[in-house]
This record gives sequence, C-alpha cells and structure tokens, in this order.
Amino acid sequence: DGRDVLDLVVGTTIDGRTFVRKYGESTIWTVEGLRREDLARAVDELREHQIFELETDAFQQITVARGRSERVFLKKAGNWAMEPADENWLLDPTKVTGAVGALARLRATKFADGLSPEITGLGGLFATAAVTFVEQPEGKTPTTYKLLVGNLDEGEQNYFVMRTDPNAPAPETVYVVAKSTIDRVIGGAEKGLDDFRELRVVRDLAADKVKSVA
Repeated sequence: DGRDVLDLVVGTTIDGRTFVRKYGESTIWTVEGLRREDLARAVDELREHQIFELETDAFQQITVARGRSERVFLKKAGNWAMEPADENWLLDPTKVTGAVGALARLRATKFADGLSPEITGLGGLFATAAVTFVEQPEGKTPTTYKLLVGNLDEGEQNYFVMRTDPNAPAPETVYVVAKSTIDRVIGGAEKGLDDFRELRVVRDLAADKVKSVA
C-alpha cells in the first residue's frame, strides 16, 4: 500500500552482529544476518543478471539470423548439423557447441535502462541479429527462447540484448552483455555467420592413415 514497513538506522557489524536502531528512537539492537555493506550496494547489483540458465545437453535447435543471412543448426543423434545441409558450406560443430555454452549461462554485466531504441538498436527492424533456440530436457515438452541482439555500446565492448520470448521473466529489459560472449553466438563482426564454417580442409583423418604426402 506504499507505506514504510520499518525504518532502520544500520550501524557497524562486529563478530557477525550488526547494530541497528529504529529511526527516531534511541534503543540500540543487535541483529544477525544483516550487514551494512549489503544494503549499501547499488540497486543494479540487486537485480537479476542471469538472462538464461539452461542445460546445454537439452538444446535441440538454434537459428541465427544476421542481416540477410540465416543458419539453422539441429542436433541429430547427439551431433550438431546444419539444416538444410550445404556441401559448399560445411559446419564446424564445435562452434555450435560454443554458442550453446554461451547461451545456456548467458549473464548481463549491467542494464541499459532509459536508453532510446536508436541507441540500443532493439526498437525496430534493424537489430544486429536474432537468435531462436529450442530446449527440451528429457521427458519434458520443448521450450522456445528468443534473444534479440542490438547495437554495440559506445566503447564497442558490449552488445545491447533483449529476451523476446513469452517466458522472459523481465520483458522489455535491455541487458548489456560482453561482445566476446555474443560473438560466440552470432559470429564476429568481420565474418558473421561464416564463423560457424569448417575451416579445416581435411577432417577427422588419423595421422597413421596417411601413407604419403606429395
């Protein structure tokens, strides 16, 4: 109802006990489990920074759209593959595994409250990338998650991102996430989705099978 429940003046903590008194009164009490430094933290530090907290083994599909390009990665028999397959664009499954690891424990470094969509890049059709992925733990129904990636910040060290799926606990919240983390999910600025391509000319060839090299 908007009324204050309790006004306390919090003092120092000694041996796990903190000295407190009610505002306007002189009686001093000691309490456990309350530290002055905890109350002095910035409000943003008290907010939930975890964007996703999922199990990597439960990921079944990831779709990454960046610019005019889109790639769909499906888990088949426990291995990641591109759908549809393209013999001229071979997938490096380890890059998808890296993207899964980044998404499963995606965490913000801070928040971008009050910034305009023009700054964040999250208010229109010109976002840097959109990521949709499906998680299905064993014995449960699949759940679809969506992450919109906007612009880099002024220092170009972090991306502005937003969850846009119905399961988002804090809709419209704009998070700030390290560029190095988001690059694992959408590819770097130079190569984009080509960062997921296989660079090796020869794959899975045992050295003892090579008979000669010309």
